[in-house]
Amino acid sequence: MHNNDSFTRNACLYTNAGTNTGEDVIRNVHAELYNTAELNTSRTSVVQTWPSIEQGGVEEITWFLEVPKIVTVATRYQPIVRACYAYQTEAWRDIFIADRNWAERLPSLGLYSSTSPVSISFSWSGSYVPITGTSTNVKVTVTKDADGFIANAYNSPNSFGDRDTITNLTVWWGNPKSVDVTVSSEGDFDSCAVEGDTTRCVITDSNKLKLFNQKERSYNIFLSIKDMDDDGNYADTLKMYSTVYYKFCVYSNPLIINVQPQIQ
Repeated sequence: MHNNDSFTRNACLYTNAGTNTGEDVIRNVHAELYNTAELNTSRTSVVQTWPSIEQGGVEEITWFLEVPKIVTVATRYQPIVRACYAYQTEAWRDIFIADRNWAERLPSLGLYSSTSPVSISFSWSGSYVPITGTSTNVKVTVTKDADGFIANAYNSPNSFGDRDTITNLTVWWGNPKSVDVTVSSEGDFDSCAVEGDTTRCVITDSNKLKLFNQKERSYNIFLSIKDMDDDGNYADTLKMYSTVYYKFCVYSNPLIINVQPQIQ
């Protein structure tokens, strides 16, 4: 290109939420063209926003740019698009509960984490959780799997908030029949509450929600499990759920624009 030339920068935003059976719409979508240096952006808005984009939906953006009127030396420009959106990950895992002397074959146990930039996993010591009435440590791990970065300004389309920080984390479960699952210690969680047959624990403290090494963080909760019949012959499955909310941001590759002075 030569000085005073104009051009367009096109970008497409789309969502493919895959097998996400929960929140399959991206919200508070914010796309921004930056690193424009001396490029003239007066004919366009460098920021574009949408309240939401449905699963499989596409939004196309066109930015109109002009190189400076006077270029005296060869110059390279590299404008970049940064797109951010609010999203959530949902996950669950079956936890097998049995009497400490139980010695039969383990049943098939399910697990799931929705397709998204962040995944959730559950772990505990041993192949199953024994019914003892003492504390059992269940660990919930949040991992950022995609390129880009996360932030905690979930409800704000125009700001990030704290980078590398999720907005909140919730775990919950319902008691299986004939077994009592209670929280013996909230561990890393801020609070737990019983709502009917469901126990729900949350973390909203941003200091706890910042991921280590911009990648992941684990949270412990301690459960006490008792056989309500006290017959010493019990086996069942507890399904534990978790949801994490966050803003996710991703960068485009730079558009390389080489400008040469126009020969008079």
